[in-house]
Amino acid sequence: MMNLLLGQSNSQSVTRWVFDGALSPTTAIAIGVALMVLMGTILWVERSVIGRVWTIVFGLLRLVALLAVSWMLLQPSQVSEQTITQKRSIAILADRSESMNTIDQTLTAEMLPWVESGDSAMTAIDQAAIDLRFAAAIVRVNWLESATLSSAAKSPLLERLDFALQRCLLHLKAINTESTSLDRALANRLQGIHDEVRGVQADRKQLDDAASKPDGDTSLSTKNGSQRVADRLVETLEQQAADLDAIIHTLQRERLANPPSFTGRSRKDFVGDWLKGWETGILNDLAKTTQIRRAVFDSSVQTLIGTDWESGLTGPAIVDETTSENARTDLAAAIAWSQPTVASDRLAAVFLVSEGGHNATGTLSPVAAARSLGGVPVVAVGIGNAMRSRDAVLHQLTAPRVVAVGDDIKIEAIVSAYDCVDVSAEVVLREGDKEIERRSIQIESVVSDTRLEFRVPADELRTREFDLAILPIEGEVSEKNNVSSLSVETVVGKTRLLLADSESRWEYRYLQLLFARDSRVEADEYLVKPHSHATGAVSALGGSLPTTVEDWAMYDIVILGDLELSEASESSLQDYVSQRAGKVIFIAGKNSMPEAYLNRPLFDLLPIQPTPHPSPTIAPLIALTRDGQLHPAMQIESNAIQSKRQWAVTSSRVPLGYVSPFSVPRDSSRVLARIVDANSEFELSNETLNEVPSSFEPFANAQAWLCWHRVGSGHVVYLSSPSAYKLRFRSGDTRHHRFWGQMLRWLMASDVAADQQLVQLKTDKSNYAFGDTIQVVAQLRGADGLLVSGGEVSVQIRGSESESNAASGLSRTIDLLEDVGLPGTYRTELRDLTPDQYQFEPVGPYVDQVRSDELVDRVSPPIRITVEQLGDIERVLTTSNLPFLAEISSATGGYLLTPSAAEEMMALLPLDEEVTTIQERTPIWNRWSMLWLVAGCLSTEWIIRKTKGLI
Repeated sequence: MMNLLLGQSNSQSVTRWVFDGALSPTTAIAIGVALMVLMGTILWVERSVIGRVWTIVFGLLRLVALLAVSWMLLQPSQVSEQTITQKRSIAILADRSESMNTIDQTLTAEMLPWVESGDSAMTAIDQAAIDLRFAAAIVRVNWLESATLSSAAKSPLLERLDFALQRCLLHLKAINTESTSLDRALANRLQGIHDEVRGVQADRKQLDDAASKPDGDTSLSTKNGSQRVADRLVETLEQQAADLDAIIHTLQRERLANPPSFTGRSRKDFVGDWLKGWETGILNDLAKTTQIRRAVFDSSVQTLIGTDWESGLTGPAIVDETTSENARTDLAAAIAWSQPTVASDRLAAVFLVSEGGHNATGTLSPVAAARSLGGVPVVAVGIGNAMRSRDAVLHQLTAPRVVAVGDDIKIEAIVSAYDCVDVSAEVVLREGDKEIERRSIQIESVVSDTRLEFRVPADELRTREFDLAILPIEGEVSEKNNVSSLSVETVVGKTRLLLADSESRWEYRYLQLLFARDSRVEADEYLVKPHSHATGAVSALGGSLPTTVEDWAMYDIVILGDLELSEASESSLQDYVSQRAGKVIFIAGKNSMPEAYLNRPLFDLLPIQPTPHPSPTIAPLIALTRDGQLHPAMQIESNAIQSKRQWAVTSSRVPLGYVSPFSVPRDSSRVLARIVDANSEFELSNETLNEVPSSFEPFANAQAWLCWHRVGSGHVVYLSSPSAYKLRFRSGDTRHHRFWGQMLRWLMASDVAADQQLVQLKTDKSNYAFGDTIQVVAQLRGADGLLVSGGEVSVQIRGSESESNAASGLSRTIDLLEDVGLPGTYRTELRDLTPDQYQFEPVGPYVDQVRSDELVDRVSPPIRITVEQLGDIERVLTTSNLPFLAEISSATGGYLLTPSAAEEMMALLPLDEEVTTIQERTPIWNRWSMLWLVAGCLSTEWIIRKTKGLI
């Protein structure tokens, strides 16, 4: 039924000689001997005339000529025979996506074959049905759809047809003789089907007669008769298979009326146990003659080495770090994984064990991937309920990381409910043990999403920890996804700020207007050209920039543009940053910043190197880095993906203008955005501006547009281009205001309570999507407030009290490593935390020392974070899609089967080794040299005779 293709093989080579001439070797030898005797007699008679010497010479010449002629008449050839034993292969693909962890609460017909796999009657009927369908497929494909097969080709197919029918009869006979659970009516129906299958043998005999006719018999009556027989046979076999399906449905209804207990096991558990049984049974036998390829998949495919399905199925999901998406289910990638083995390994079939929940966003559909296998059947083994289990999920919990005192903390979340119609769900917001607000949600549909918003006044300077929870709903699948938490830092209500530049550039003008309208910012201004301009404290200083640390310390944040500072201002600014935890934002310009400071101390403050970038970008485009995607200042849209896209789109629509060549970040810098060539990763045209790929990741060695680092206890931020104001393009000042407002609040929040804490632990945010990188930072200070280098500090991570986390060992301690560029600062990054709530607490020798000195209040309290499946379709859509698996299978001539039927299908496949003999024949007689040898011998004798006068 399938083409025979070269694959893994064992070969043996044998070389032998054969004679293809008209004369056999015996005859040739007899004739040669007779001719030699004749020629010898003639030469013996002539010996007295030609002499003894020439008699011998002529005898030798004639002997050589005779041997050469005999050699050519025998036509000897060297035959090399290579015997190749070729194995066939099968591929087994098992779904390990997140939705396969679903525990189906209700027993349905889809799950019954997995739960009651030991039911002998249902198993045998299921296997008999696939035998009949397989037999029907043999006849349909090779007698009805293909009219070009020779009789020789059809003969082994008839043997395969007989094999399927015999197995069907064995299964039906076993049911009638062994099963006592069937009522008389069903037993009689099965006996009737058994008799009908036996009656199929007559039609099968007619196919045999047709197959035995010579290939040259192309009479219309023969063709029509063969097709009529095949039509009748296919119709009978498929009707019998349908009758068996009806009996199975009857048995299923009886079992579901009084269902067995099966809760507590996930789909992965069922699949793992089934595949383990396969490995010790049928696959163990097949391994001797068949190659078995194994793999597990979610959004990508991982080849399984060995037979340990348990570790393969329970391994961590493969998260694509170039995107913000979680792992999904990609059936197309799984099927395409088998394609290279179609020819190389003579692939016989692909067994796809899945729930059919394809949700990947690739361009190749699973059906197209299956068709690309070139006729190799995909046999799908489906699992899972088509009904969504009752569940309530709290997700997308968001709040500003930093809020000014006097503002409201806006907390938003989405509550998704499934199969909770007419249920009233209670959602409670707590801060510690204190309940802040309670909401009641009336759920009125099978699937519902409700967006909630809470507002809490930010009334004092402190870090606030909130928990939002859905109270448990009776009968829901999991309570683990009902709770989420976050933290919010409150900062001073007003920010004292200095805005200074040499001239009124566009960025300066828009910042001037922005801060004038913001009641939370008190900004002093300093401008050199075209006329000196100073306001507030700067004006009181005589219209010049501060020259002492105390004068700089009047400001929480300083923004310096393209101007040149005096030596006193420059020196005191360094102390302001390093000693007074000052925050400075430098905006590059064409004249002074930063080029004028190349050989001056101020350049040491900057997070860039004193060398220009070797290859400035020609068509600049702003692209967020991994750090930038996580940074609160860069979130100019509602989520990280949209923000990343908007930065790229805005900078592509409006040219950035001047970009300082001094844009190579230091090793200690954290780059939030880089400048890359718009054509380096993707083209941005008028048609594609709204389709910037969210997976875009800039080059690591590209110019930095925005970067920062810590200097002592302060922060320094650097913008290599005065172009942030272009966020206003076609959108007013919303994005521009949001960027600068969040930048200021981030700087203000970065050191809240830092001066009071000797051990400070923090993360970059409190809520993470599964797969995000979690940045953990600790700072150690002495009693004098100075940073402590060379200390030892770790973070202890505790998951929730759920059994899953206890089993996974997620309570552990991670050492933090000191940042070489920032003494006294210790870091680590975590990427392997599964969805749950966690508590991070600083531990280690230095922490113990601080606590032993009765300074417990000066150790950072535990931090709580939440890792969730943010918008994860694998947790939202857990229903199986078996009709889609059936569509994939039918596109290749395969089937959607139950586990027991899949085992029967394995037995039906033509997996026998094929022995092929390749013969290479090399004639060794048809050489011109042989003809010249004969001619030379005879000519030599003639010339000698002519010379001696013997002719």
